[in-house]
Amino acid sequence: MMGTFPFHKKEGQRARHGLFGLVSGSVFRWNPWTLGILGVLIIAGFFVPVGFKSLLMIMFIYSIFAMAYDVLLGYANQPSLGQSLFFGIGAYSIVLPVLRLGASFWDALVLAIAAGTIAAVLVGLLAVRVTEAYHVILTAIIASVVYLLAKNMTPLTGGSGGLPIDMPPVALGPLKFSVYDPATCYFILLAFAFIVYLVLEHLVHSPLGRVWVAIRENEVRTSFLRYNVFYYKLAAFVLAGVLTALSGALYAVRLRYSSAEFFAFNWSVLPFVWGILGGFGTLIGPTAGVALFTLFQFYVSAWWTHYLILFGCLIIVMLRWAPKGIVGYINERKTQHTKPDQERHVFRKGAFKHLDLMGAGPIRSHNGIAGSEKIVAERKHNSGVPGREQQPILETFDIVVKFGGMTALDGVNLRVLTGELRAIIGPNGAGKTTLFNTITGAVKPSSGRVLLRGKNITDFQPHEICRGGVARTFQIPNIFSELSVKENVWLGVNSKAKVPWSPIARAGQLSTISYEVERLCEMMGLIDKIHATAGSLSHGDQRLLEIAVALSLDPDILLLDEPTQGVDPREVENMNKVVRGIAERKTVLVIDHNMATVLDIAQTITVLDHGRIIAEGVPSDIIADKRVQEVYLGISRD
Repeated sequence: MMGTFPFHKKEGQRARHGLFGLVSGSVFRWNPWTLGILGVLIIAGFFVPVGFKSLLMIMFIYSIFAMAYDVLLGYANQPSLGQSLFFGIGAYSIVLPVLRLGASFWDALVLAIAAGTIAAVLVGLLAVRVTEAYHVILTAIIASVVYLLAKNMTPLTGGSGGLPIDMPPVALGPLKFSVYDPATCYFILLAFAFIVYLVLEHLVHSPLGRVWVAIRENEVRTSFLRYNVFYYKLAAFVLAGVLTALSGALYAVRLRYSSAEFFAFNWSVLPFVWGILGGFGTLIGPTAGVALFTLFQFYVSAWWTHYLILFGCLIIVMLRWAPKGIVGYINERKTQHTKPDQERHVFRKGAFKHLDLMGAGPIRSHNGIAGSEKIVAERKHNSGVPGREQQPILETFDIVVKFGGMTALDGVNLRVLTGELRAIIGPNGAGKTTLFNTITGAVKPSSGRVLLRGKNITDFQPHEICRGGVARTFQIPNIFSELSVKENVWLGVNSKAKVPWSPIARAGQLSTISYEVERLCEMMGLIDKIHATAGSLSHGDQRLLEIAVALSLDPDILLLDEPTQGVDPREVENMNKVVRGIAERKTVLVIDHNMATVLDIAQTITVLDHGRIIAEGVPSDIIADKRVQEVYLGISRD
């Protein structure tokens, strides 16, 4: 499975920070093959011929470029065809200071990284805001414009002919060496590639990297987990731009010149090709793609000038039979042989058997199921949780939502009290889900206001509303299907952390978070499937998982969109018990089509029809309402 992050067995140990934590958390968890390859490359530096050593040095530079693009596309899901922009900026930003200012290698390298950072931030602020298709187009256009400028600004850039450079000796402490000495340069470039891999390998296993994967798998769901997706995507874009500029700078030094052709479109396509060959979302995969591509180019071109035709056929074969690349294919085959069979279990009757909502204490009934006693239809309006102050937690005023010429909501006024279990019912197309989308920021109303504890949140983004204490589920289970059950819940729990984007901590070693994740999984009856892929669960278990993810945010009000939809009729009562159990400690707003379910669980019912509230009250009042009987139950007034 591409790009998932296994939790390590020693969950209880404290996260290790700083350089020691980075090294110990990465190196000693590497695959032995990775360490073996590193050892071979070190030994090769002493024995291989100079010609092949030069080829390996180019591979090291390309590997930095490839891993940078893997972070951008393989982990953060941002397809870009403008990486040549940063490659060229890195090249010129190291060459020009040396030529014009007489800067040292290290000073010029710092300037190149700084220039790459500035360019990545500026372009990222534009590109990250648009959808994937426009992201590709926008980055390609910007890189193409800069390419044309570089070709025509000959006095500054040297045009296509480029600017030659002869780098002065490099000082490293008391040592001085030439970057053009093959023996020295080989180990310097290997060190650069090694350090970049080490840092990125740790980073993608950190909370920051875990959120990148969540964005890749399900960006919408991630935004409803308190994460500001924009900043996480911008961080990935900037990091990729900085590392690409670093590779461009090293490439210019190695080739002894910088040219406008470094901005050309082919430099934006190359990292995509490397990723296809080796496999995105693996770090080591694109590096393997670099090796395959470079060796193919070097040896095949020696006997056939049209080698790209053969290479194109290889790409087609890879896309057809190994779409996840070489490393992805190997990992997939390994997983198929080692992963135990995962049965598609039915909805678990033991859900909420040990309910303990964020330390509120266990909720049990005589049979061990939370809230199993039937809620009578005559329950008083706004009764809520006993002993809890009855103040409005959520209010909407004159909400109007229009999609073109269609009015989905027309002047909706809703008032939900703290501790209330409110049901919203109505025929298909009544506007129930649109109301949820408006409350949670997914849809902006044409007019009207949404208040949370008296604060206007109408213009808030979903992650801001979630931080305010609102969580939701969706009409169709909206989970991270390719991630494990544990990883799904982990993302919600981590979003409450003081630094949810920590690039230092190892995600699987945050013991407090891991404990809460396991507790939530056990609470929902999913503990025995905690390592199963979420997409392999039955529909009922996916519903439970989505509720667990929502509860992991510790919300004040939980919005459940048709939690019994698709659930086996024999298990609907179990889901009702789950909802009632949650309502013992949380305010719950639930949409459901099943009238029996609504009458069983709801304290108050709101009826929508054609975007308007036509009735509101306790279940007994709703049953007796003539308009509800006509519109919803199909009973004529006659």
